[in-house]
Formats: sequence, structure tokens, C-alpha cells
Amino acid sequence: MSFKGTLLGLALSSLMAVAAQAAPLSFDLTLNGCSSGCGTGPFGTVTVSQDVTNIDAIDIAVILQPGYMFRDASDGNHHALVFNLSGTPVVTIGTFSSLAFTRTAGSSFNDSPFGSFSYAIDCATSGGTTCASGPNPANPTSLSFVVTPASGSLSPASVVANSGNPGIYSAVDVNNDGTCAGCTSGSTGNVGAVASRLGDDGGQVAAPEPASMALLGAGLTGLGFFRRRRAA
Repeated sequence: MSFKGTLLGLALSSLMAVAAQAAPLSFDLTLNGCSSGCGTGPFGTVTVSQDVTNIDAIDIAVILQPGYMFRDASDGNHHALVFNLSGTPVVTIGTFSSLAFTRTAGSSFNDSPFGSFSYAIDCATSGGTTCASGPNPANPTSLSFVVTPASGSLSPASVVANSGNPGIYSAVDVNNDGTCAGCTSGSTGNVGAVASRLGDDGGQVAAPEPASMALLGAGLTGLGFFRRRRAA
């Protein structure tokens, strides 16, 4: 391959890598669905990113603010996390950050007052790891897992808002220990997540990652050099 061909190939590869690299999306848990005592929020953050080992899969992580924790609810209207994926694909959910978390069987989960969702994670006592219904220092305060499609691929943008309750991307069932602002220890309920930044079309805006920008720069530089060589 000629020198010019090598540069052009490098540029095209760099541009394709930028296109394939999806920036993480962040959703803020700011909506209070508790009856009382859960405070004013924010309650935490839900982050969706491309998995680094399987580019077809996504990673979902939830980090709760100090004073809040996941809980083991005894009814079908409260789950550790609920969310939707575009097209409702068949997926495998695993690699949980704690043995206390498991995927909930089913395809429709009502998390009042935020509507129904297609996927749910529950927190329970499992493998020696405790997730109590009441406030407990042993209850997890963070959650992460990998979502792998049976076919095709997922990206952070695959997580979509609730069609019946637009703007709500997911919900989390929380408990608190009374140390958070405006909280009453033991108060529980669902809190909802909204996109932290919205574009004009209602889709979330995500800034390109530095690594992606570097790849784009390398690609454009290579193309520019190639064109100058041809002009000469």
C-alpha cells in the first residue's frame, strides 16, 4: 500500500472509531415519588456507558447520594432499578456489583408514580449479602451491571424514556438513614431519573470523550495532509 493510501486508511479508521465510540449518558435522580420523608434530592445518578470488553453491550451504574440506600421491597411496585430499552430487545443482565442484586422475571413493572418499565432489578438477601427492607448500614448504596443483547448491539442511547410518562428514564426504590436533608429515617419510595441535559429534539446531549476527540483530530489531520500532497 502506498504512503498516501496508508494515511487515508488511518484517517478513515479514526473517523469510524469516533462514530462507534458512544459517549456515556447521565440521568439525575431528582423526582421524589415517596409519600413523605425522603428528602428533596438529588437522590443519586444513573450512568449508562458502552462496555469496554463487549462493544455490543452497555454498562448501567447507579450511585446514590449519602444517606440513601437500596432496599428489599415486599411488593411488585418497588424495585431497586427499572428502565426501558428501545425496541425492548431480549437481553442478558449480569455481572452485578453485589450478590444482593438480581434481575426480576417478567416484562412489565409498574413503579408508581412513574409508570411501567420493561426491565427491573431487585435487591434482596442473597449469597450472604443483606438488603433489608428497613434502613440498614449493610444495604448497598451503589449498583452496576452489564446488559448484553441476544442479537444486535446496544448503546447508551438505547435507554429510552417511559412512553407513558415522557421524560422519566428510570426509577429507583430508596430507603434512608435520616442523615440526608429533609429525610425521616426509614422513609421509603421510588425516585425518578430525568436526563441531565436535553437537546432540542428531546434526546440527551452528550459531550464527546477526549479520546474520541483525539481520534477525530488524527483522522482529520491525515485527510488534510493527504489532500495537500495531492494538490502539490
